[in-house]
Amino acid sequence: MTEPSDLDDLTECVLDCVAEIPPGRVSTYGRVAAEARARCGRGGPRNVGQVLSRHGDEVPWWRVVSASGATALHKDSRQLTLLAAEGTPMRGEARVDLRVALHDFVIGLGEPDA
Repeated sequence: MTEPSDLDDLTECVLDCVAEIPPGRVSTYGRVAAEARARCGRGGPRNVGQVLSRHGDEVPWWRVVSASGATALHKDSRQLTLLAAEGTPMRGEARVDLRVALHDFVIGLGEPDA
């Protein structure tokens, strides 16, 4: 595990956001990025993906999906297994039902996700 002092501000911010997503809920790369920008002033969806690819084992990375509710292609099977174990609402077999499962960040954005 990486020590917090070894991480840059954006990495810490993204990891903090992802760590807040409760079991059975998800967020998207774009919404995590928007929350990170609100909190630390920078970051985009690709940055979120990069942070999770390097440091995802420190947080519940499986709770971050694409804007369509799809899982990461290279981790699809593992991510679906972890989401199912938490009882995350799904649409069919391979997509999260974002209408039900989308986590509301309220600290940085000031209003819940729609």
